[in-house]
Amino acid sequence: MVKHRGREVLGLIPTRGGSKGLENKNIRILEGKPLITYTIDAARRCEDITRLIVSTDNHEIETVAREYGAEVFRHPPELSADGMATFPVIEYVVRNLIMAGHSFDFVATMRATTPLRLPEDISNAIRLATQTGADSVVSLVADATGHPIRLKMLDNELRVSSLERGEEDAPVIRQNLPLVYRRNGAVYVTKTNVILDGSLFGNDLRGYVMPKERSVNINDEVDFVLAAALLKAVSR
Repeated sequence: MVKHRGREVLGLIPTRGGSKGLENKNIRILEGKPLITYTIDAARRCEDITRLIVSTDNHEIETVAREYGAEVFRHPPELSADGMATFPVIEYVVRNLIMAGHSFDFVATMRATTPLRLPEDISNAIRLATQTGADSVVSLVADATGHPIRLKMLDNELRVSSLERGEEDAPVIRQNLPLVYRRNGAVYVTKTNVILDGSLFGNDLRGYVMPKERSVNINDEVDFVLAAALLKAVSR
């Protein structure tokens, strides 16, 4: 990793040992390599990241991360308890690094569960943040079926209600709905001072759109199988 135009960017991969959906998900073998190593490899090959850290509470993840060339920061286990959000880990690492005398302009947070991103995706998100002056950039994927009109809820007696009005009498065809996007977990680029102010997004959030085939975010067995199939297709 080399410095790019004098800009200091911390690459941060926050992880934890526990997983509700898949046991030991972050180091589960995906097409011959532990899952986390795909993110480490993409970050190490990204010319815009000047320092890369894997933050974890888990010894096995630490061992794998070091083996694949990442610096490791151990965060307190209570920050990785069930139901805890990721942002407190990000904030904890950033504050501790700054108190130790380190400085950086941006933090590029990457989830280990999004293994198909490319180094260019990370760079493009970082450059979008710097070029626009935004507080943050988040990677997104277009979701043709995710409009709130199409989303339903069920009560205890399986009665259906709509999250948003519009389909009271019949389904609305997809082409008649505005396109919506969802976060894919690949990269969040945030100004350091925004994180220190207690936010991952700030007031000015921009979106970096990625293609569907690079946007698999592994939460369960189906996602894992899909990621493996896409990796096989790419390697052919």
